[in-house]
Amino acid sequence: MIVIKKYDELDCSTWDNFIKNSNNGTIFQKRKFLNYHLNRKFNDCSLIFKKNNKIIALFPAAEIIEKGIKILYSHPGSSYGGLILNKNASFEIINSLINALDSYLAKNKFRKIFLINSPDIYWNDHDASLDYLLLWNSYLIKETYISHAANLTNYKNVKNLLSKRKKRYIENGLSLKDVNFRSIKSKQELKDFYRILEFTKKQFCAQPTHSFQELQLINNLFPKDIEIFVSAVNNEVKGGVVVFHVNSKTSLIFYNVIDINMKDSQLSSFQLYNCLKICKKRGSIYMDLGVSQTPESKNPLEPKFSLIKFKESFGCKGSMRIAYEKEFSVEF
Repeated sequence: MIVIKKYDELDCSTWDNFIKNSNNGTIFQKRKFLNYHLNRKFNDCSLIFKKNNKIIALFPAAEIIEKGIKILYSHPGSSYGGLILNKNASFEIINSLINALDSYLAKNKFRKIFLINSPDIYWNDHDASLDYLLLWNSYLIKETYISHAANLTNYKNVKNLLSKRKKRYIENGLSLKDVNFRSIKSKQELKDFYRILEFTKKQFCAQPTHSFQELQLINNLFPKDIEIFVSAVNNEVKGGVVVFHVNSKTSLIFYNVIDINMKDSQLSSFQLYNCLKICKKRGSIYMDLGVSQTPESKNPLEPKFSLIKFKESFGCKGSMRIAYEKEFSVEF
């Protein structure tokens, strides 16, 4: 029999240890990352699944009330989450976990659940059984996302991932010989990078996912797993990248921005090329360049073709991220 309990602070070390050794856990599900948010607008309702008093799965989640309806969401502090499974989870066990979760939701009067599974490239050993069994248990696909990632094992030299044109641009890019791509050195450089980030996002009527304080905090919390690099010319920051090494398999480019005065220099491509080398040296199998859709579109499925073409010039291929939803009757 599977028993579900709510997470509390005493479970922190066992939670993180399970994430570290799981099949599909990442830095985004570690407690330090989930807890860093400075202004919470939700109640943590993360769940621990046990069988024979041993943890077999986790669900990083939050309880949110919308229009008077009680909903369990994949944790808002993470880009994705869903059920985090151990490496030996069988088809039958995964089905039992979903059944236990549904019973828990009904018993605790949740009207709806919304969860986002980890993309396939974030799994140690991808198992589509979870997606299949969610559908089998009447979960509906609510949203789908396409992201693009480069497989760093395809070539010994990552330059071979690049298209011929991209190689030429990087080799002959305007003034790139004067650029020093390196780790950030000071709080002032972080401020300079964040100024460029804010300006870039504003051009698309958007804001950075992280405030300056949050970015500084998570960099301090995970100095080895969240790296910030800048492109400096005479020690003046002209661009930068934030890389999340989410687990031993995959690294994610979260931000890649450049000063508007460098837009004709191929600096953005130069930065990504350097990140390919860094992630390859680290031992990552994939470097994920993130979601490739058009957020301002009325149709959330609409692909951003120009962005996808740019990512493909770095040898990237598509990877799906799927969000599921299930509603429960008022009568429990």
